[in-house]
Amino acid sequence: MKNVKIIGIVLLLILLLTGGYFGYKTLKKTSTGIDNSDSLTNQIKGEGQESESSFSGKITDLITLGKSVKCTYATPEQEGTTGTGTIYVSGTKMRGDSTITMSNNTSVESHFISMDNAMYTWSPLMPQGYKIVVDEESLDTEEPGNIPEQAKALQESFDYKCLPWIPDQSLFELPTDVEFVDLSELTIVAFSAIYLAASLLLYKDFGVTYDEKVEYDAGKYLSAYLVTPTTLEYTTKLVNDKSDNIKYSHQLPLFSTYSRVYPALLNILNPSYYFEWFHLQNLILGLFLFLFSYAILYLVYDDGSRAIVGPALLLLTPAVSGHIPANPKDIPFATIFLLGILLITYFMKYPKNKSVEILALGVVFGIAQSMRIVGATLFVVYVLFSIFRLVTGKESWAKTLLNSTLILMISLFIWVLSVPFLGTNFFANLIYIVT
Repeated sequence: MKNVKIIGIVLLLILLLTGGYFGYKTLKKTSTGIDNSDSLTNQIKGEGQESESSFSGKITDLITLGKSVKCTYATPEQEGTTGTGTIYVSGTKMRGDSTITMSNNTSVESHFISMDNAMYTWSPLMPQGYKIVVDEESLDTEEPGNIPEQAKALQESFDYKCLPWIPDQSLFELPTDVEFVDLSELTIVAFSAIYLAASLLLYKDFGVTYDEKVEYDAGKYLSAYLVTPTTLEYTTKLVNDKSDNIKYSHQLPLFSTYSRVYPALLNILNPSYYFEWFHLQNLILGLFLFLFSYAILYLVYDDGSRAIVGPALLLLTPAVSGHIPANPKDIPFATIFLLGILLITYFMKYPKNKSVEILALGVVFGIAQSMRIVGATLFVVYVLFSIFRLVTGKESWAKTLLNSTLILMISLFIWVLSVPFLGTNFFANLIYIVT
């Protein structure tokens, strides 16, 4: 019980520091109209003097002075528990160190540093620290009348003892022995956990669509076709002995204009051909659609709280979430297409390993265009970004042309592997598929 109490106090400290930090950032935007700088300047000596001054007021008032100060404070005793703390302010940086001493003389320390639009909190009793990214744009638009409750708490006056100080920048360095977890990134973890839990609860509640029967049978035929040498007798047998769900010859692997690799894989994972299991597989694999959308936005904004908007909007779109369990065509294509966009975004932002870039993009582009011809637009997007990179002088004409050609060749190879119809008569059937 003692350990539980201590951990609870540490968590409470982190929450209070977090709320206080957001309040400080918000009030800093709204306190410019408060005409108290003269009185505070009179209370706190200049930076060249070392005499201690008492200050009763809000910590945000100290921030607005633009001075480098070191302030200490103490909290009133409550049920034998007392608290002390020190706050350092230097420009846009702030550090806080606090200690809570309980009735049994057990002390609990906690710390925070705010800089570069982020707050870092940690305690020796916690295995990890936490990072909180601040959205400056949203704070800039915050109205005084809409200050959050955490910020309003900082409007209360407290007694501080302050000294001007020459900033020690080492105090604003993060500890090297603490691993910080970005709390905004935990949103996708929570989203994934809730999604998977819902999938396990609901996968038996979906009906069977007509397309499902066709696609899963076509996938089964593709699996058999790929492991059997092509002969006239075997091809004739496939056409003549097709299942009742296969109504047309173009639904068979040798004549299909798009890939049935995905339903073939589902058949391998579900040899008993239970549709409920197909639905569960689709739901689980459908999670990658949300993960890829999150990753794309995270690469752009570097903020999990913004990136989670992508998966949330997809989930709230009936044409997407309603099709995931029983649509083995469009949802897998959308997932691969988003993976292609993700890889393009990543390699444009981090153009380091060209071999990995060429191979990864070639394979994903090939899979996407084998599932839907519109998947070929991924290559077009890549070429446009490559031209931009070329114009900005980040790459030469020769390398751009070589990389694009290799990616195109790999994608066509994957396309042929995925769609036997294309491999039997490449140029004629390619024109047929495209037109």
